[in-house]
Amino acid sequence: MTSRYQAPPRDVQASIKRYLIDLGLKAGDAIPTEARLTDVLGVSRGSLREALKALEALGIIRTKHGSGMQVGQLSLGGIADQVAFHSTLEGRDDLGMLLDLLEIREAFELQLIRRVAVAADQDQLDRLNGLVSDYEASTSADMDEIDRRFHRELYSQLGNALLLELLDVFWSSQAAVHPQLGEPMDAVDERISKHRAIVDAVVRHDPDAAHSAMQDHFAKTRAWFESGRA
Repeated sequence: MTSRYQAPPRDVQASIKRYLIDLGLKAGDAIPTEARLTDVLGVSRGSLREALKALEALGIIRTKHGSGMQVGQLSLGGIADQVAFHSTLEGRDDLGMLLDLLEIREAFELQLIRRVAVAADQDQLDRLNGLVSDYEASTSADMDEIDRRFHRELYSQLGNALLLELLDVFWSSQAAVHPQLGEPMDAVDERISKHRAIVDAVVRHDPDAAHSAMQDHFAKTRAWFESGRA
């Protein structure tokens, strides 16, 4: 009988990851059975199961009913939950984390909006115009969700799914501390006009104007966050 040992959990996790990489598996592929893994890695069933649970919590593997274990899909969902939680904790006394996240978000949106202005096709322009129309017809309670959809739509055609997940991290954090922020400082009409200015610049395929309109939008957002911090 092959001897197996109670290895440290992190060592078993590392061994499993190396083995899956060596097998050439991809996201969604089936993972060998527990019996096979214990034989290959030479660890106890208890050590293996503890490591698999930890890897599942990290999203590296997942258990699918009726299909067993699979390689997980890359996702920032867990990060979004953590950031939202800690933003809420800090937001009771300070919105520093939210301002830090806004700075990061602004940096990449100001760069990417130039690409959007060059590459946007008519179908995307129609969707963006539709969202601004939704904005105009919405109540204040619906505006945050429409704003989220608007920013996701801006970058939806860039082929970067991770970027869209990162946007959701920012929105989850903002939603978590919204009670501390209160309502935006700018009037509804002004909020709508700023989004319309972004779309108009993209319609003209004018990267500089799109950058300037987005910069103006973020200036108001930053002032709103700063007012909640005071």
